[in-house]
Formats: sequence, C-alpha cells, structure tokens
Amino acid sequence: MNQSVQPNEAFDLANLRLRLRGGLKFDLREYGGEPCYVVKNPVSSGYFQIGVTEYAFISLLDGTTSIQEAVQQTAYQLGEDAFSIRDGVGTCQWLIQHGFADPVTDTTTPGQTSLDYLLEEVQTQENRRMMSQLNPLFFKLPLFNPQPLLRVLVPYLGWISSRAFFVIWVIVVLAAVVGVFQQKDALVSATRGLLTPDAWLWFIVTMVLMKFVHELAHGLFCNKFGGQVKEAGFVFIVCWPIPYVDVTSCWGFPSRWQRIAVSSAGMYVELFIAAVATIGWSMTDDVVLKFHLFNVMLTGSLTTVLFNANFLMRFDGYYILSDILEIPNLAQQGQQYL
Repeated sequence: MNQSVQPNEAFDLANLRLRLRGGLKFDLREYGGEPCYVVKNPVSSGYFQIGVTEYAFISLLDGTTSIQEAVQQTAYQLGEDAFSIRDGVGTCQWLIQHGFADPVTDTTTPGQTSLDYLLEEVQTQENRRMMSQLNPLFFKLPLFNPQPLLRVLVPYLGWISSRAFFVIWVIVVLAAVVGVFQQKDALVSATRGLLTPDAWLWFIVTMVLMKFVHELAHGLFCNKFGGQVKEAGFVFIVCWPIPYVDVTSCWGFPSRWQRIAVSSAGMYVELFIAAVATIGWSMTDDVVLKFHLFNVMLTGSLTTVLFNANFLMRFDGYYILSDILEIPNLAQQGQQYL
C-alpha cells in the first residue's frame, strides 16, 4: 500500500472515522508460509491481498471507531507489529482509493479540513490512473461479457482441464518433438518462406486467431474452477491489438495450483494445437496445407513461449512465477531490491 500522508497530516486525520462498504469478503489464506487475507470487492470484482496486521486494523473501521482508536486497539492485540497513526491513515487512503471504505463526514469532527485534502489526494491518484489508461502506446478496450458464452462452452470443452487430457497432451507433444527432429532440414527450409510479404500477412492472421484460442482457454479454465470472467476485449500495445479476458477472479482461488493452471491455460492449449499441426505438417505433402500448418506450429510454440512464458513481462509467465514463489507484487519488490 502506498502511504503518501505526511506525519503532521496523519495526526490531523487521527480522529476521522471510516466505514467499510457492505459486501466485502475477507478470506484467510496462507501465502509464502505466512497467513494473509484476500479481500474481494464485489462491485469492482477486484482482489487484493493484505497482511494480518492490516486486517486487524481494517476490521475495526465500523464508522464509529476513529483511526486513532483503531490503531490503539490493534496495539493491544499485536504489540510491536501494530500500526502507527501514519500507517493507519495511509491504509485508510488506500481503502478509499479502491472503493473499500467511505469516510464518515462530520463537520464537528477535528480534521475535517485534512479529510478534504485526503479526498483530493485520492481523486488526484485516480485521475492519474485514468490518464495512464489513455496512453496511446498501451490501452485496454473492453468489448463484452464472455461469461454467458463460457457457461455454454464449459460442459463441452471443460475436459481440457482434466488429467486424462494432460496425458493425451504429453503424448501428442512428445510425438511432435520427435517429428520435428526427424524432419529438421525441411523445417529449416520452411522458415525461409516467411520472408515474403504474403507469408507475413498469413502469419499475422494465424497469430491473431491463435490468441483468440489462447484467451478462450484462460476463460474456460477459470470458469471450470468456479471463477467468473466478466470482461473481454483487446489490449493495444504500440497500436498492436491483442485479445484478452479478465480472469482476476482466479486470485480468489484457495489453491495456488488452480491459479497457476488458469495462468498457463493459454500456452497449454496453444502448444497442444501447435503439436497437432506439427504432426499434420510432417505427414502431408500438400504445399498450401503445409504452409498454414507451419504457421500454426510457429505461432503456437515459439511466439507463445517467447512472449507469454516470459516472466520479465507481465504476461502469463510472470503470474505463474509469482504463484510458484508465493511472492505478491513480484515486479514491484524486484525493482525495489534492484
């Protein structure tokens, strides 16, 4: 949590009161061997992870307890691990910013002027966040709610998350690897055909279609495990459109392996399709079919591994690594460590 409140402002705000919004859900979990709470905002469908200390403080904000009183009560419970006044005010600022709590306004309460300042700061941060979304080099365009479609598809395609399909997946991928080594000279020759303009056009079309399949797999796995996928659309990176689905509800899954499965679902399915295409490519002599199968091979294997599996970018590989290591905000902590 960012705590940008200065010490003198913190003491001015100490007598203010906040009330948590109704419907918030706090689930006790263990992450990295330490207890924590996952809080869900049902309005925004946002998930956040907070520590035990934060939860002890936040749970006292009922609209009648001031920030100072909440800090004092947590001090009795937690001793040296309890919040300071400044920590409490910074946490309250974070709660307001993310829509988890509302200040109880009272003109007779000391610090009302500072409250106005705090709300202005929250609004300023929100304006900055909205402006960052208008970045022409990176912006998101939500288009529709895919949840009704996924409900229809899961009974027919949900088996891709089964252990039986994993066994089939391993067999097919191994067969494709053997086929590649047996025809490696033909494979090298086929890559030269990508240098023509027409070949690049078909390669791009194939890649876009494969990304649709990639995102559909994320949504299917998330829905299969009980998550909700309420948003889908395009992310434009340097004006290049990339499909996306919002599977943030998987952060509420108690099993990290289910979260990892959702994060890896797109690559999992793409690699299977690429493996099937590889087997078909090695068996056919039709030039046109061979050309298109090669594009599927390349986009479903090399490109997805280079980009989606790359943990240095905030794509699938990053979230998989974060869950494996059980380190939240991995990028931010890595930058601070560096």
